[in-house]
Amino acid sequence: MTNVLDTRGIKWPLQFVNGKVATSKGETHVRESILQIIGMNPGEHVMKPTLGCGIHRRVFDTTITGMIARSDVEDALYEWEPRIDVEQVTATSQPTGEFEIHVEYVVRQTKRRGDVNVRIGS
Repeated sequence: MTNVLDTRGIKWPLQFVNGKVATSKGETHVRESILQIIGMNPGEHVMKPTLGCGIHRRVFDTTITGMIARSDVEDALYEWEPRIDVEQVTATSQPTGEFEIHVEYVVRQTKRRGDVNVRIGS
């Protein structure tokens, strides 16, 4: 098994340093991957057309509950981020149509806990 602390990938959000694409590694890269999965809609990534959770399509749908949004995020993280165990996802619908997403996770290999907060629709 590859050591999660040795893995390196393109930094999210995309950045350039000295004219080159910036990279991140280890648990920082895991966290950035979670943000990428939550922030993308399926179909946006040419090489991985199902990558993303699609929560953006639900932002202004007033019939969508936090439970449905939470399920979208959990399903996407389960499919696309095998380096973590998702402990809890909270999705709170705001009257403005935004969702506040909070993800608590454990990096499988290191057993370190992390969390991510994302506001969708702002």
